[in-house]
Amino acid sequence: MADILLYNQGSSPFATLCRLVLAEKNLTFRKRDVSYYDWNQEHLEPFFAHVNPKMQIPAMTVTKESGDKTTLTDSRDILEYLENDLGSGRSLVDPKKKRETWAFVDSFYALKFMPLFMHNFRENQPAVLMMVKDGQEKTWAKLELLSKQYPELEQTYLDKREAMKKYTADFIDSADQVPENRKRAEDLLDEAEALLAGQPEGNQNRWLFGEYSVADCCMTQLVAMLRLLDIMSFDGRPNLKQFWEAAQKRPSYEAAGVTDELPMKMRVMMFIGSMVWKAKAAVVPKWKEAMAEADRQVKEAKKAVSEQMKDAKKAVSENLDRAIGAKK
Repeated sequence: MADILLYNQGSSPFATLCRLVLAEKNLTFRKRDVSYYDWNQEHLEPFFAHVNPKMQIPAMTVTKESGDKTTLTDSRDILEYLENDLGSGRSLVDPKKKRETWAFVDSFYALKFMPLFMHNFRENQPAVLMMVKDGQEKTWAKLELLSKQYPELEQTYLDKREAMKKYTADFIDSADQVPENRKRAEDLLDEAEALLAGQPEGNQNRWLFGEYSVADCCMTQLVAMLRLLDIMSFDGRPNLKQFWEAAQKRPSYEAAGVTDELPMKMRVMMFIGSMVWKAKAAVVPKWKEAMAEADRQVKEAKKAVSEQMKDAKKAVSENLDRAIGAKK
């Protein structure tokens, strides 16, 4: 039996998707949780940079009994490997519907969730968005430092820094990608509703392509994420509502830790961080104003002292001239 090690982060949507597929395939695997939090950014440590140069979760290593080891650093590649290359576990693709199933998975992956996540903060919790941006900028500096500490990983860390700068520009500083990805999400929901409506009546749960498949795993995670952001509705989608209710009852749902709500730990962290950022945002402008006023007063004082010194020098010079008879 192959040894499967999933580099995991509990709230990562794509790590959750991998856990869901592993659970559906009844595969035993080990987890190595990798922290993303500011005070413990394990994903930037050299051990993980060697595993995944992109320093993103999830990643997975598979060591077969022969000793052959495969490392995968993209969740889409992980899904395909588990289904097509591992050679064990329950199949999650009907051979007769292979093309349609993977086409749906690819549509899911064409949708970018980060613009939607960041825009949700922009509209509802701007302090959290600013907190995220502040964290990104601090990480740029940390990556610069790591590139000097670990010369063998210098380019890897510098590439990560540039990727994070692009992330900030594309998703935090800009909302340009939001309309396109909202439409992609709506189109995928409508496609799912049509597929579910077209299933035979005998298919009680009406999964997308008959039996619960890798496409249904993606759909389960999609609905969870969109519900978490509160940007989807079941109105006009009765089959999708039935799908969601049935998906939540599957043992894999709980085993994988799928959720349509932010974990309590993350909510508490966001609340505390938001309060700290709001306080900082309120204090910093006043502090800057005070420092600017202090600088102005110092400059004026220096100017006054300089003028006084000029006058004093002039008076001394004139007195000296009179003393030596150079000036009456």
